[in-house]
Amino acid sequence: MKKSNNILIIVIILSVVILSVITYYVSLNKKSKYSWYKTFEDENKQPYDFGLFKKILKHQSQNNLESVNVKLTENITTSKFKDSLTYLFIGRQCFLLKEEIDSLLVIAENGNDIVFIAEELPDTLIQAIQEYGKPIGFDRITENKVNVVFNTYKEDSFSFRYRAQDKQMNEPVEWIFINDETTPSYYTETLADRFIKLSSLNDKMNFAKFRVGLGHVFIHTNPILFTNYFLKDSNGFNHLNMVLSEIKTDKILYDVASRTYKENAAKIIRQSETPLSFILKQPALKIAWYLMLAGAILFFLFNAKRMQRIIPVLDQKRNTSLQFSETISNLFYYTSDHKKLADIKMNLFTAFIRSKLGIATHTMDDNTYKQIALKAKVNIEDVKNIFNFYNLHVAFNLSITDKELIEFHKLVQIFNQQYYKK
Repeated sequence: MKKSNNILIIVIILSVVILSVITYYVSLNKKSKYSWYKTFEDENKQPYDFGLFKKILKHQSQNNLESVNVKLTENITTSKFKDSLTYLFIGRQCFLLKEEIDSLLVIAENGNDIVFIAEELPDTLIQAIQEYGKPIGFDRITENKVNVVFNTYKEDSFSFRYRAQDKQMNEPVEWIFINDETTPSYYTETLADRFIKLSSLNDKMNFAKFRVGLGHVFIHTNPILFTNYFLKDSNGFNHLNMVLSEIKTDKILYDVASRTYKENAAKIIRQSETPLSFILKQPALKIAWYLMLAGAILFFLFNAKRMQRIIPVLDQKRNTSLQFSETISNLFYYTSDHKKLADIKMNLFTAFIRSKLGIATHTMDDNTYKQIALKAKVNIEDVKNIFNFYNLHVAFNLSITDKELIEFHKLVQIFNQQYYKK
């Protein structure tokens, strides 16, 4: 019965939390029709989509722009690129098969341009490009505002500030850059003309050009700069013109299919990012993550009492010393060994004096009696009576009567009564 009540409480609380979250996001959508996170789509009109970018490409190529939505392998044949057709990918992650990467590099070697504008690229592609120039890798910085400078036109700089939900302009975001600081021992200056830094973001390279045979491979690491929000003003538009001035735009093959994960796709480089950080960047996944944590916490809170072991009731320890003493004394009494019983009682008494009062008992004299009386706070005559009676009637006799044993017991009892009464 208790278990069913706990489950009912958990269901009610989770329902309230879910309804609260849904209500919150519905109210946000009523306030604004825009989603201020990286959507990176073409047809939508959200701030961080590529709708405006795609229109500019169509105009730049005089409508010679072909979108690839499925099966990239059928659209990247070498024969199709004989007329200087430029391949362009833009998105968060680029999913390519090994054979697609090989085909793109062959196309570049034949004199064409291959352009990647992405935050993450396949590891196989990066390794292949490194054979044509200096080894590189992707890295991240977290800033709210960045400054982009083109190496060929250093007098022109472009400033970009990220905007988050609810017009929040101070929230930092990750910006990707190309890290080329590690130079292996085999790298020589003869490769320098194959690798050109085109622009820097906060003094870190974010746009580079690799010479591959007769053509080039371009890598830009910040697709967010080509979204609607940044292209709506002259600053972002001029930055786009600077990028397009480096690329052939007569005919463009616009790759949309590689934004979606492909089975057997080459491994994606994900440096400085964990799965949890990716989840927390996506609003829907972030909500699901926190709801799961809340549910787990509630589950453990309401089941902690139910799941713990039953604590057994332990019997209190009883002091059986008195019963033991009575048993032993009865044993000696009924065997009529009064002498041995008196000796045991005397040994216990002297042991008490040594342990409790700290007085040595190997020599008993008037001085020792006085010390015992002072420390125990009893009459000195009562102390003397015990030792005198024992020496006179017990110590040197082979046996004693029951009356003598009772008398000796009374003398020790008088001492105990005075000691424990204080």
